[in-house]
Amino acid sequence: MKGDRKRSNKGKVGKVKKQTLRPINQNEAGLFQQFINISNQYGKLRGQYEEYSTILKSMKERRKQVASGEIKLPIMFPLGKNKYYNCNDKKYILKELDDEIGILSNALKGVEGQMQNHKDVFVETAFSVRDFLNDRFKHYTPKNVYSNGCSPKKEEQILFEAELDELAKDVEKQKEFKKAKKKAVEHNKKMG
Repeated sequence: MKGDRKRSNKGKVGKVKKQTLRPINQNEAGLFQQFINISNQYGKLRGQYEEYSTILKSMKERRKQVASGEIKLPIMFPLGKNKYYNCNDKKYILKELDDEIGILSNALKGVEGQMQNHKDVFVETAFSVRDFLNDRFKHYTPKNVYSNGCSPKKEEQILFEAELDELAKDVEKQKEFKKAKKKAVEHNKKMG
């Protein structure tokens, strides 16, 4: 009878395990590049802000010293390129310093405004990167917690875990850790 034969090459139908993790494409890499560019711009503005703040503080201190007589007259003033003259007029010197302080204060306010705008964009971009990474890798967990190229042997892992357990039990080490953590948190608050 035709059709009663059993075939040995009958294919098994099953689920094919699909690789869902794909490499980052060019558009996605652009998100990271944008994040880096915004970070660099924000960093430059912060540096400029710090520089202007330092100069402004120095100029205000110098003005105070001239006003109190701590800095003796005459003072060298620029006349032109590489040319200076002695100025004995305290009133004129203080007016010139006040003008410079005003200009620098306005410049500092402008940089501060730009820095705040860039900070907002920087944070928004960071959230975009975080959301992208969370979405892309939400179904994955690392099998190992050590870096690429480092594959500790079982005995090494046990030793490391034992050292962590020992540190967790040591009251002095915990106090040191809490102190270092508090210091790091305070430092981060000042930076951010």
